[in-house]
Formats: sequence, C-alpha cells, structure tokens
Amino acid sequence: MRGGAALCIAVLVAASPAGAQEGVRPPADHTATYRADSLRLAGRPWHAAETLLAAARRDPNPNAFLIVEGAKAELLAKRYERARNVLAGQPWLADYVDGEALAVLAQAEYGLGRFADAAAHFEMARSRAPEVRANILAVRAGVAFDAAGQPDSAAIAFRAARAGGKLAAIDAWLRVRQARVTSDSAVARELLTDVPAPAARGVPLARARSLLLSGDTTRALDAFTSAGKGLETARLALAVGDTA
Repeated sequence: MRGGAALCIAVLVAASPAGAQEGVRPPADHTATYRADSLRLAGRPWHAAETLLAAARRDPNPNAFLIVEGAKAELLAKRYERARNVLAGQPWLADYVDGEALAVLAQAEYGLGRFADAAAHFEMARSRAPEVRANILAVRAGVAFDAAGQPDSAAIAFRAARAGGKLAAIDAWLRVRQARVTSDSAVARELLTDVPAPAARGVPLARARSLLLSGDTTRALDAFTSAGKGLETARLALAVGDTA
C-alpha cells in the first residue's frame, strides 16, 4: 500500500457461510509446492509461479490451492496482469479460505492501478477474514478507496481498521490517513491532535486535504503552503481562479 514512507501497501461485503469455505482448499501437489518454495527462496518468483500454475493445469480437476499460490508468486514477481487473469472469474473465488483469494486478486488490481476494483475486492475479503486480518484488509481497502478518489469510503474503511484497537501499533499512522480523507473538519482536527512522531510528519498535508474536502479552499491553500506542497498549492489556486 502506499501511504508515505511509513505505510506500505504491499494495502476486503456480505460474508459467505463458514461451511461454504470449508474444504475449498484441496490437497496440494507437494512436489510442485516444494519446488516453488525453493525457487522463491532463490529469488525466482516468476519461475515459482510458472511451476505452480503448470501443476494446476496438469490436474484434471483444477486445483484452487495451486492457482492461488501461483497468483501469489506472480504478485511477488510484480506480474500483476498475470496474477489477475489467473484468479478473475474463478467460480470458487469468493469461497476460498477466509477471503484469501479475493485479497490476492485485490492486490493484483491495485498493482495495475484498478483502484476501485481493488477496494471492492479488499472489502469482500475483509468480510470473510478473521479478526486482525480483517483490520489489515480494511487498511488496504482504505488506501485503495483513497487512490480511487472515493474519500468517504476510504474514511469508513480506515475507521473500521482502527476499531477494537487491534492495530494499535500503527494507529497514529491510521489516524493521519483517516483525517486526510475526512470532510468533517472537527473530526479531522480531533484525529490530528497530539499525533506522535514519526507519524506527525503527515499531519500538515492531512490537514490541508481535509480542509479541501470540507470546501474551505482559502484555509486549504494556506495549509498546503505550510505543508511545503507548492505544486498542490498552485494547482488548487488555479482551480479557484487565484492566479496571484
């Protein structure tokens, strides 16, 4: 995920019955998986992906485990289009092990710049995932919604990620990320109060973006300037007709 120097994404709506997810993962072809693990450790994720997917093709009944693991290896190799093509349209996609396949698909879509699709699939995966993993997927959904230009949905996702305090170790960063997509200036001000370092570095820009979302362009211009974002200040000034 993208979110400044500190948050790296890489950053899931109605849950399917638990029984539907049980047994979706079939027995693995251990020869293929052992070889793929060796290739990954050797720094050859593209060969690991090819090994797993070739094994899946040899199986008369498509092996979901090998397909998902192959897609993960494609992600490691940054071959996002291949990873997406492997998973998109699979009939078992939504039922595979706690939303794991949906999360892999979402990561591939994020890598391709298909941010709205990624956010939707992260949300679907989140609804199927257990506890802490669900909160992590909410962070990724928030980042994807933000990148897709959907700040309201991003704010909801970041709020869900912070719920229950399961991600307390990165809560300061999440407060900043939530504030920058929040149009309610009072809420944003509360989120940005007493943010500890190093997350505090993102506070000026988050404040500026929140002011812009709230429609306060005059204060937003000053805030972007204070944040040292000259280019964004110039763009906003031109958008509102302030050529000076």
